[in-house]
Amino acid sequence: MKNKICVIFTGGTISCKINNNVLSPTHEQASELINLYYSNYGKKVSFDCLYPISILSENITKNDLSILYNTVSKVNDNDYDGIIITHGTDTLSFTSNLFAFTLNKKIPIVFVSSLFPLNEKKSNGLCNFYNAVKFIMQSKNGVFVSFKNNEENCKIHLASKAQEIDYNGNLYSFIDKEYATSENNNFIFNYFLNKNNILDFKINSNVLFINSHSLRDFSLFELNRNVKAVILKTYHSGTFCSYGQTTNVLKFAELLKKKNVPLIISPVIKSDCVYESFCKGENIIFSYNQSLEACLVKTMLALGNDLDVEKVLNTEYNNEFIKVKS
Repeated sequence: MKNKICVIFTGGTISCKINNNVLSPTHEQASELINLYYSNYGKKVSFDCLYPISILSENITKNDLSILYNTVSKVNDNDYDGIIITHGTDTLSFTSNLFAFTLNKKIPIVFVSSLFPLNEKKSNGLCNFYNAVKFIMQSKNGVFVSFKNNEENCKIHLASKAQEIDYNGNLYSFIDKEYATSENNNFIFNYFLNKNNILDFKINSNVLFINSHSLRDFSLFELNRNVKAVILKTYHSGTFCSYGQTTNVLKFAELLKKKNVPLIISPVIKSDCVYESFCKGENIIFSYNQSLEACLVKTMLALGNDLDVEKVLNTEYNNEFIKVKS
C-alpha cells in the first residue's frame, strides 16, 4: 500500500461555506475536509488534492462532467491507492452511475458527499470521507459511493446501483443490499463483483423523463425533433396506466413510434406474475432489474455512442442488475 489517495473536489455542500445565510462552495472549505480528517484520524494517509470544478451539483453541465471525467482518467493509478471524488448530493447518483459505466481504473474510485456543511454537527461528510479512505485500503476495484444514512452505520454502495438520495436524506442501493457495511472498524461484504465492461464517454442527453402520477395526460407533451428517447418512471410496483385515451401509456407509445422515438419503462423487476395493467405494446422497451438512474445513464450513453438502446439496457456492464429480490 502507498497510503496515498488522490482527492478530487468538485464543490457541493461538503465544500460549502455559509455567508449571509447563503451556501457556496469554496476551495478553502474543501481543504478543511482534509484538516478535519488529520485532526481526528492522524496522518497515516496522505492526500493529493485537485480542484477541476467547484459548483453546486444541481448546476452541473455536460462540460463539467467531461472536465471531471478527464481529470479522473488522467490520474496515474500507479501513484495512489485510490481516488475520492467529493460531490454534491443532488446529482450524486447520476454522476456516480455515469462513471461506473465509463471508467475502468485499476484502483477504487469512491464518491463522497455531505448533507450539511462540515462545521455542522449533523453533517455526515467527515464520516463518509473516513469510510471512503478505510474502504480504499481494502483494494476493491470499481466505482463506489460512501454514505451514512440517519441512525445507521456508513455503507459502501456500488455506484451502478446507487439511487437518488430521498427527502429524508438517505441513500439506498436499488433492491439489493449495499455492497459493504462498516461495522466495528471493519467492512462486511454482501456479495462478490463481476468484471465490468465500459461504454465510451459520449453522452446524448436529449432524453425526456416523465414521472407516473394519477391523471397523467400524455397529450400535454409536444415533442420536438431533438427528443431521441422518452423514459417513463413506473409506480413502485412497476406498473403504469394502460386505460383511457390521453392517460394511456400504450397509446402514447404509438404516437412516439410515428416520431421514431422509443418509450422506455423503468424500473421494472422481472416476475412470473404481473398486474393486468402491465401490457406489452409496440415501441416499448422495458428496463429490467436495474435502477432508474442506471437506465437513464445507459440510455444517454447508448444514444451518444449510436448503439441500440434496448441492447444496451439488456446488457450488464458493471453489476447493475439486481442479485437478490427483496
